[in-house]
Amino acid sequence: MAINRLGKYAALFQEMLQIFSHSQAYLTWLRIEKGRELLLTTGKNISEIACACGFSQPAYFSRIFREHAGLSPSRFRMEHQVYQVFPLPGSAIIKASKDM
Repeated sequence: MAINRLGKYAALFQEMLQIFSHSQAYLTWLRIEKGRELLLTTGKNISEIACACGFSQPAYFSRIFREHAGLSPSRFRMEHQVYQVFPLPGSAIIKASKDM
């Protein structure tokens, strides 16, 4: 009887681990999506965005962002940012380089 209960607890524990794993993945996805939004709509630097998304280390944010988006945060911003003639307050000002 005790072995039967132990088996039920082990199965419950495995189920809880799967739920937790999916929950963690979903939360990470949400945090990265927030990072994408902030990269494209604000002039905040990567460290500020990492902090705003709940990451304590900008390097960790960059690594996880690259895993999800396929690009580093700075490269993502550079390739996806919409250029504005008149920058909005708080948005990044983009300067054209000589080789553009």
